[in-house]
Amino acid sequence: MTLVVILRFFIFADFPICEEFNIQYQPCVNHYDSLYYIFWSDYRNPISIFATRLLEDGTVLDTGGVFLFRSYANFGCRAAFDGENFLVVLRDSC
Repeated sequence: MTLVVILRFFIFADFPICEEFNIQYQPCVNHYDSLYYIFWSDYRNPISIFATRLLEDGTVLDTGGVFLFRSYANFGCRAAFDGENFLVVLRDSC
């Protein structure tokens, strides 16, 4: 399955962010200083959190995603940015 982030408001196009094998889901998108930062849950063994950077023209900088954290992130993640650091949180159970 391909993770597709829809940024129609910004660039009017659909395109793949990660085309790795298995399931990528529940993306979270942040924008800062001309880059989009995208975080998602990924079913590569084991379930983990991955991220990538995206230019405003749609160019994916980290095509396979960057591994961030290994956990059962079944309920996705959320990210916040304070101008210097990202904080990525996840929920691993009900």
